[in-house]
Amino acid sequence: MIDEVDATDRFNGRSIRLTLSDRKGFEADQLDIAVDDHAQNVALPRRGAKVNVAIGWVGGPLVDKGLFVVDEIEHNGPPDRLTIRARSVDFRESFKTQQTRGWHDTTLGALVTTLAKAHQLIPAISPALAAIAIPHMDQTNESDGNLLTRLGRQYDAIATIKSGRLLFTAQGTGATVSGRRIERRRIQRSDGDRHRYSEADRSGKYTGVTANYYDADQAELIGVTAGDAATAKTLRETYPTRAEAADAADAEWRRIQRAGSQMQITLARGDALLAPETPVSLNGWKREITEKPWITGNVTHSIGEGGFVTSVELELENANA
Repeated sequence: MIDEVDATDRFNGRSIRLTLSDRKGFEADQLDIAVDDHAQNVALPRRGAKVNVAIGWVGGPLVDKGLFVVDEIEHNGPPDRLTIRARSVDFRESFKTQQTRGWHDTTLGALVTTLAKAHQLIPAISPALAAIAIPHMDQTNESDGNLLTRLGRQYDAIATIKSGRLLFTAQGTGATVSGRRIERRRIQRSDGDRHRYSEADRSGKYTGVTANYYDADQAELIGVTAGDAATAKTLRETYPTRAEAADAADAEWRRIQRAGSQMQITLARGDALLAPETPVSLNGWKREITEKPWITGNVTHSIGEGGFVTSVELELENANA
């Protein structure tokens, strides 16, 4: 659908490739459509046009993949080809303007809601995260996008935009913003066209993570450690309260522990239901691979002359989910 008008027939028999990159973090999802224009009869869409995309297999249901905004058009040749690039939100100006302001006596939920409304988005934040108190936070020459990324890192959360909503939810939990568990998908090795598994000790010499906060009563920095303090990694930022320091240390330690194992799979038969934060069970690989609790990161769907394939990045689920 382009600007709420069904445009499917415009692409039938013309499309060369459709690629939809469904990204996990605060980076816009991207839609690329390459169209054969050898007859010079394909109209250029306007920048800012709104595109709704649903994909699937003949005979089955289509899966809605959300709303995109056209922000780039390219025409080249010969042979003449039109490439349309759209993103899940218009990032040409939104979220990039630097701001200087302070946040006082608020909550994470109220802060995210304020940012969402400022950018004409609907806020959606996990209740547990929304309740976190923020006594004080400075935003100094920092864009709202960077602030959300910083908050996500501090609280081990994902800040992302999907279909006009600003989502802020716990990372690696396999749950929706409301807390409902996402149905686990099963992937057999026979489903895959190719795969790559890697395992490394990402914690290295670290046995934990320490975050410092400033104690005004004692007029000194005090450290809070997640894990073992013996050879802990120390975060650079100084936090205003013990609670915020503890949250940051916990979040970084969980990230370090999850980063040790990674898996990339390309499915020979695409699965439109796969999206970031989908729990996955693997079957048919080595035991060391299949026994791990996996969850999807970035997912890319491609439809072209070779058919419909899905490439998925997997990481370990959050053990504290």
